[in-house]
Amino acid sequence: MPELPDVETFRRYARRRGLHKRIKDVEIVDERILDDIPPRTFQAKLRGRTLDSAVRHGKYLFLTAGDTPVLLMHFGMTGKLAYAKGEHEDEKYDKIRLRFEDEHALIYQCRRLLGKVGLVGAIDEAVEALELGPDALAVSAKAFKDLLSSSPGMVKSVLMDQKRIAGIGNIYSDEILFHAGLHPRKTCKELSDNEIGNLYRALNEVLKTAVDVKADPSSLPNDYLLTHRSKEGKCPRCGGSVRAITVGGRRAWYCPSRQS
Repeated sequence: MPELPDVETFRRYARRRGLHKRIKDVEIVDERILDDIPPRTFQAKLRGRTLDSAVRHGKYLFLTAGDTPVLLMHFGMTGKLAYAKGEHEDEKYDKIRLRFEDEHALIYQCRRLLGKVGLVGAIDEAVEALELGPDALAVSAKAFKDLLSSSPGMVKSVLMDQKRIAGIGNIYSDEILFHAGLHPRKTCKELSDNEIGNLYRALNEVLKTAVDVKADPSSLPNDYLLTHRSKEGKCPRCGGSVRAITVGGRRAWYCPSRQS
């Protein structure tokens, strides 16, 4: 599932390809992707408008067109953006095309119908309605410490709770905990101030590094866990076997020798 680094990559792509261009037409290929808005209303509110900013909060992307409307995109398991004129790669997965005056289009694609596209009045209002916590790359060290100190659950589950902190999913929670040397089942109440500080630094390092490589696992540094999360996987730092356990109903990969 796309997590914060993936969606930040989409945001930068949308900013580069889709901003400051007048939307000539809105092509709805599959109206099932729309989130509680009639297709004709969706088209009418965007046709003729110009996208002027791309903003991300957690796993959500917002494209603004003046004060209103704000185009909301959530990418589910397999969503992504494309930009093309005429026939293009994976065209069969197109769901929405924003067609510009030069006939190029910014395209929302999704292999499975688990994402959504909609319109909201304002970003802040949408974040509140979605009950999202602070963005993982915007939360301060103090706010992060307060959040962890007041959470009764296991640290991996808390990192993935979008109502507490927005943007981290299963993959990057494993990576962050690996870098911080913390067991995924360790409870937040057990964390020392030093461990919380290490976790905060690991969170920022991992997410920023993943953003820098455009969320491409093969381009991450060699000492990252992500590409070693398998039954035959070996810890990239100590060479020991990595293991999988269940935490809050989700699979967690970790190195027993390095994470306690």
